Amino acid sequence: MPIRNPVGEAEAAERRLREEATRKVNEAKNRIQDAINSGVDSLNRQDVAKVSEHFKEHIPPEITKKGKEYALKLEEVKSKIQELQNALDINMIKKEMLYRAEEFCEACLKEKLGFLSSISLKSIPRVKLDFNGQEENLDARIKVFFIGAPFQS
Repeated sequence: MPIRNPVGEAEAAERRLREEATRKVNEAKNRIQDAINSGVDSLNRQDVAKVSEHFKEHIPPEITKKGKEYALKLEEVKSKIQELQNALDINMIKKEMLYRAEEFCEACLKEKLGFLSSISLKSIPRVKLDFNGQEENLDARIKVFFIGAPFQS
């Protein structure tokens, strides 16, 4: 009957797990590289996160300082990728444009209604724009308040 070596078996199991994790990370890295090479509009966020986490977990202690710098740079790259994905997302662009247009309309209304302060009134304009791809919707509301003395009946 062969003699069992539990330490050797544990080391072998750990080595197999490490090899499997490395294989999965390499597959994710290859998918990211293929996506970049093919000019895809977006990357799989899970693949990017998997490679990033693997890199951070396997920084050798002797290069901890450099490793931390690399990890910070990697986080920076991840945030830049997110910014680029948002910049290329047509819905985000549409939302940002509508928001800016709402601000512009409110500022114009506020300027045009500036004369109300000369007759003890204050106005607060609110503009909501929406575009569903075929038609634009504009919801403009102006609240007008008396300033100064309360009403007397």
